[in-house]
Amino acid sequence: MDSNLLNNLIKNALNRATLRTKAVLTGLIIALSISTVTSLAIFQIAESYLTNQRIAIATSQVSVASRLVAQAIYDGNTPLDSLLTASNTFPNSQTAIRQNDEWFVSKAGFDIEEIPDEVISLVTQGSPARSIIMFGENPAIAIGIPISINDVAKYQFVGVVPTLELQRTLSLLQNVLLAGVTFSSVGGVFVGFWLSRRVSEPLHDVSEAAQRIAFGDLTMQIATPSEPDLKNIADTFNFMTKSLQNRIAREARFGAVVSHELKSPLTAIRGATDLLDGMRSELPKKATLSIDILSERVRYFERILNDLIEISRYESGTVQANLEELAIQPLLNALLNRNQRAEIRLIDSSTTKHSIVLVDSKRFQQIFENLVANADAYAHGLSAIRIEEMEEKIVIHFDDSGIGISNDIEHVIFDPFFRAPQHSAHPGSGLGLTISKEHANIMGGDLVVSKSPDGGARFSLHLRRPKDNS
Repeated sequence: MDSNLLNNLIKNALNRATLRTKAVLTGLIIALSISTVTSLAIFQIAESYLTNQRIAIATSQVSVASRLVAQAIYDGNTPLDSLLTASNTFPNSQTAIRQNDEWFVSKAGFDIEEIPDEVISLVTQGSPARSIIMFGENPAIAIGIPISINDVAKYQFVGVVPTLELQRTLSLLQNVLLAGVTFSSVGGVFVGFWLSRRVSEPLHDVSEAAQRIAFGDLTMQIATPSEPDLKNIADTFNFMTKSLQNRIAREARFGAVVSHELKSPLTAIRGATDLLDGMRSELPKKATLSIDILSERVRYFERILNDLIEISRYESGTVQANLEELAIQPLLNALLNRNQRAEIRLIDSSTTKHSIVLVDSKRFQQIFENLVANADAYAHGLSAIRIEEMEEKIVIHFDDSGIGISNDIEHVIFDPFFRAPQHSAHPGSGLGLTISKEHANIMGGDLVVSKSPDGGARFSLHLRRPKDNS
């Protein structure tokens, strides 16, 4: 596999990994690295020390055996008898002695061919030698010592000391260190998991708090942890939330004050306009045309001002819903008749045909009028109003057959003052849908937009059903 491709795969995997996963992997890598390096160092030191100790002991044993053999030969014993006598002193070792070109061994099965040639060569030349070998199937130390009797007779003495116990000890130590590496790695995983939990819990609280703030709960504060770094994050977040709350409150008060201050002069202008309209017959034709334009502008300004006041009330948190249990079909029929909307079809797909909802009739009327007015302005009017009954709620669909709502503006269509580019030629403040959604929310429901089966836009008003009627 290409190294660049492998690096990209690893990088993408790390980017997709969560903070907790990265912390666990970091703990595992650190613990595994430290424990592995430490275990290797300990094993190498222990192996070197124990091997040197075993070689020293083996050298001492073979040296003693060689002296016993030399003494026995000096006393007149044959090399074989001397070798057998010395071998009884060291039962775990095997020895051999060469006189001229003939080898004598202490035990049957001693294969002198297994002794390295360099050991035999050095001993023959009169120099001691030793080597770590495999004797048969077991590890051992081969030690060669030259023997001189009266500075005349020359013998080559070879001793083989098994090191099986040393290998067992080193194997046990290796297994213990391997178990230590394993437990250290598992411990690193748990430490990483614990640390990530300690870090992610405050971050999770921050995420939840930010989400609740995004949905309008500006009173949200998160608990302050004991760790200084996390405490600084929590304090900063809480300070930001408090500052945001104060700023929005100031802006809401400003909007409310300005709206109410404008209400008084607007009322005076409206009164003067109505007075002039009552004197229409006494005024010239050009003046009456101006009065019509002025009346229309005053009504438009009054609608915008009322919308601003309503938005300010929602932002200040002073709105309370006056919920009633009403049958939705008669309520819609009454609104259709009052607004002379006989062309709009009312389709009730509920089973009872008299579904009861929890509704604030005044705010429901405003939602109805806003949606009807929007459809008139942008989609040539509503094509149908459909009632859909669900287990815990009733959904009223307002469908039109216009051009619909594009996907790229569905998520911002309820934002204050938002207006689609193609609708900029129509008069409006961009607050109607915002206020309608706030009305729906204050009643415990919601207002969403989607595609209508009639080809245009569908605004769906969700309303709660009383518990005993759901």
